[in-house]
Amino acid sequence: MGTDNVSFDDYVDIDDGVQTMGFPTDEDILDSVMENLVPFGKDLEEEVSSESEVETTTETIPTFNQAYSAIQTVRNFTSSKENVPNAVHASINVVEHFIEK
Repeated sequence: MGTDNVSFDDYVDIDDGVQTMGFPTDEDILDSVMENLVPFGKDLEEEVSSESEVETTTETIPTFNQAYSAIQTVRNFTSSKENVPNAVHASINVVEHFIEK
């Protein structure tokens, strides 16, 4: 067979239907999925239990006194530092006024 009758496209596409790598087995697919679901070798039960713990944890809303005390703590901290931009102190004042409303 001579190559005179073969077009360039036919030449380039000659091996389009040829399998160049193996197909993953069901076990390969499951292993891949399990690695993505359970990273770093954790047990699936550990992963499920840690997720349920996160869902049941609720944050308590601080009281006015706790929030005001936190602002005073931040103010004391920034006052003890040198070269604190005025914008930081102004921002603390804004938050304090917001809490007082």
